Amino acid sequence: MEIVEAVPGWFDLAARTIEILATETFRPKDRDALTVPLTDQFVDFLKRWGLRSPFVLQPDVTHGSHRYRFDFRRAFGEYMKVQGVPWISPHVMRHSFASICASKASTFTESRRGSATMCASCSAIMQNSGRTIAKS
Repeated sequence: MEIVEAVPGWFDLAARTIEILATETFRPKDRDALTVPLTDQFVDFLKRWGLRSPFVLQPDVTHGSHRYRFDFRRAFGEYMKVQGVPWISPHVMRHSFASICASKASTFTESRRGSATMCASCSAIMQNSGRTIAKS
């Protein structure tokens, strides 16, 4: 769920990475910064979408009483159900991304480090389907 806190400064589109850092409202898991590779599809999405402020995804949604600014899991589940694959969850996508990176000899070793990119890709998919993420 780190991607919902992503700010423009985390992204290096030229290097195709996102560096997940602590902010005033967010601390990464284990309190360590993470650098995660971005897929070609997500880099293309970000180039079209733009690195919006104050947050890249859903910039108009502010923090409330919950840990995250918003939670896309329900909308993602509904979208996957319509696609005929209701068993696919963000967690399954995270593991799939980590497995693909491992099979391609990606440089990061901890499987959880693929989480941010996969969640970002999931958000991009839902935005393209007209659900959850509204353009501002």
